[in-house]
Amino acid sequence: MYILLGNIFMEENDYGQALINYGLGVRYGNLEGHKGQGLAYRLIGQYEDAIDSMTKYIDSKSDTVDTGVLVALMETGLNYQSLVEHEEAINTFMKVLEIDANNNDAKYYMALSYEYIEVYDKAIELLEEVISDDSNYKAAKDELEFIKTHLVK
Repeated sequence: MYILLGNIFMEENDYGQALINYGLGVRYGNLEGHKGQGLAYRLIGQYEDAIDSMTKYIDSKSDTVDTGVLVALMETGLNYQSLVEHEEAINTFMKVLEIDANNNDAKYYMALSYEYIEVYDKAIELLEEVISDDSNYKAAKDELEFIKTHLVK
């Protein structure tokens, strides 16, 4: 019940109430609340708290790999990027790819982290993989063009 209420408050952009309800869900044994808290914390810019909540969620699912774990790992990587901790972001996106080797979003965001730390060859390689797999991935095309035009001489 508390997770459902948390979801409703998230849809209404009432992140404080969402956090309270997700917390109550966790308190009463529904560990999905950690994932909800992580999402809410990210939306309000509390990236460390978001990482902590997502890590608790991932750890609670240590026996299972499901869509929820993939979402939590992706969100964790994005939180590390927001904190400009690109090595951690790369490591987290690599975990996603260990589970789902064809996850183009993980490749794209990993490429952005490589670009940020100026490892352009790896960023280009990942972006080309994404585009090869999905020729409609506009953000990857745009980023690849930017790197080749402005960053790599």
